[in-house]
Amino acid sequence: MTLDPGKGLSASTLTTADGRTLRYVHAGEGGPVVVFEAGLSACASEWVAVQRLVAAATRTVSYDRAGHAGSTTDTQARSLTRICEDLHALIEHVSPDEPVVLVAHSWGGPMVRCYADQHPDRVAGVVMVDTTTIAVMPEKTAKMMPTMMSVSVALHSVGLAKPILGRALFKKAGPELSAEDRGVIGRDMTSKQSAKTAVAEAKAVPTSLALMARRRTGHQRAGRRDGARGEAPDGLHRERSGGDGPSPPGRMSRDPRHRPLHPPGQATRDRAGNPRRRAEGASGLMAVPAVSMPCPFRQR
Repeated sequence: MTLDPGKGLSASTLTTADGRTLRYVHAGEGGPVVVFEAGLSACASEWVAVQRLVAAATRTVSYDRAGHAGSTTDTQARSLTRICEDLHALIEHVSPDEPVVLVAHSWGGPMVRCYADQHPDRVAGVVMVDTTTIAVMPEKTAKMMPTMMSVSVALHSVGLAKPILGRALFKKAGPELSAEDRGVIGRDMTSKQSAKTAVAEAKAVPTSLALMARRRTGHQRAGRRDGARGEAPDGLHRERSGGDGPSPPGRMSRDPRHRPLHPPGQATRDRAGNPRRRAEGASGLMAVPAVSMPCPFRQR
């Protein structure tokens, strides 16, 4: 069955190395390509309204993770590492020669951070939209996530999932979200299969937190070790003072979210070995600072 991606958007599929199908939604032209990553239990349609707006300026891509909406299920555990493998397959498919800008919401934040850590040469920038951090996801909560996600599966068993989940999804939705967009979101994010996939993803949250903690500790140690020399160590960048203004001299950000895209002096190259063309206005050495924004389809 072909799922309507929404007004002004188109949908296509790609096949992963192990034969699974990933559905992705695309719109717009130009570069850099902006790739949207949804939160836990969500899929491409979470970004339907936002993607349409961004597509007026550049090419955009969102996608359904394995088991959600139009993508086939995965028999392997849905760990951050496994999800990043699928994200890499998507990025290599839609933008093989140029790095992309990653936009993430909620649990999508750890996903794109993991990806940027593994493939720094494929990332031109990162935008975080109310993303999950260790500080807001204690271990106790993480262990409860599978049980919390299982509630949706239980609601499906008694036929109450769509009305209850639908009300929860759009309780604080603003007027800019059209009835058509609500229909697309409700169709994809209240299905029984997506509920089951959410449980599978939630089971990997506790181990994912441990991975996030190890990486954060490693970045902080690198900052203390190299920062003592007054240089910008690998893992840090000069902190922006706001907007497009210059950074105060010598002021560094030790936030592990702010990672240089490439070690100094290291050029990025495509699969043929040719230098990649960097996006106009993008820095070859610095990541875009994290940005906090409201949920794509809720108004606070």
